[in-house]
Amino acid sequence: CGTDSIHKRCCTCHFKMISGNVFGTTSLYGDLENIFNEQKELCPYTGRKLCLQENCELDHILPRSKGGPNEIKNFQWVHRDVNKMKHDLTQEEFIVLLKEIMNHFVKTSTP
Repeated sequence: CGTDSIHKRCCTCHFKMISGNVFGTTSLYGDLENIFNEQKELCPYTGRKLCLQENCELDHILPRSKGGPNEIKNFQWVHRDVNKMKHDLTQEEFIVLLKEIMNHFVKTSTP
């Protein structure tokens, strides 16, 4: 692509790399970029700004371990920290867990 950065690749090359890793073909890179742009470069869970190659990862909305397909429609970009916490939970399970954490924290932190 002509990008001469040693540590980072251009956005197109990054989307192609992810597409190749996830789907075995680089042909879906435009779809991954569209998802990123449709999300306005924001994590759907936290609203944090997502920066390619820095703090975001591709997430299966419905985890493969729970029958989710490895198809474009089942992906979203999320903040790296969120993806680690969500692990193989569905969105619904993840939200329930977050609510439990907040409820417990509020109960135990107020005098």
